[in-house]
Amino acid sequence: MLQTASNPMGSAEKNFAAKEAIVARLQSQVDQLQRALCVRTTELDQADRHIARLEESLLRLKQAKRELLELRRERRALRSSLERRVGQVLLAPYRLPQRLFREIRKRFGLPHWPSPEPAKTEYQAWLDRHRVSLAQARDMREESRIFSYRPLISVITPVFNTPGASLKEAIDSVLAQAYENWELILVDDASTNRETLEVLHWQSSRDARIRLIRLEQNGGISVASNRGLAEAQGEWIGLLDHDDLLEPDALCAFPNSEIASDAFRCRSHLLRRRQVYGRRFCGSHA
Repeated sequence: MLQTASNPMGSAEKNFAAKEAIVARLQSQVDQLQRALCVRTTELDQADRHIARLEESLLRLKQAKRELLELRRERRALRSSLERRVGQVLLAPYRLPQRLFREIRKRFGLPHWPSPEPAKTEYQAWLDRHRVSLAQARDMREESRIFSYRPLISVITPVFNTPGASLKEAIDSVLAQAYENWELILVDDASTNRETLEVLHWQSSRDARIRLIRLEQNGGISVASNRGLAEAQGEWIGLLDHDDLLEPDALCAFPNSEIASDAFRCRSHLLRRRQVYGRRFCGSHA
């Protein structure tokens, strides 16, 4: 009986191919974990900002409580003072017409005087000063078309039963971007609201850059965001909430500056694909 000679070269090639398959599978798992880590870090950052806002509100409430207690003490002191008793007598002729007017307004159903509009917040005032005009947005659009570096930016928006008007405004804000080399990935997390579904169907057919991905089961924002990250084709990726808005120049600054400023990078939801995660991503913005 003859024994066939073994082929060590063929065996080595098979072992090498098997190891390559294992490495590829491990690399795929690492990529998935990195994308999941991106989403988790974004969620933690959003939670931190929410906590900071709550702490700020709590401080304001404590300050208002202290001021209210001080006013109450002053009021009690004023009630017992001679000046208040004299003032009540002097102001009586002026208070009577006010009481009569309130009674007439109540009895005949007259409308109240309109309240003055609330003062603008510091952020609103800052936004009014720095918001680009339509003419500036047109100029930026023309300039961005000749950028030497024009990467594709993927904007990912998880959607679940979003009010139609809010969703349309969010999509319109992306369509209005001065920088035009983007893709908008709408991930429908198994919405059941008819208005939401109609807006998604209509909006996704408006522009070839808008891609609609439907999930069969509702998995929450993490699952929807991960699916969007997996489908994204851009070199840069941005996360946009379904009820947030982008200013027209939001994407325009990134390709031109090549994300040169760490401070600007950390105020955005943009992250670089295929790069070391810790160097390229800081949580947010709006």
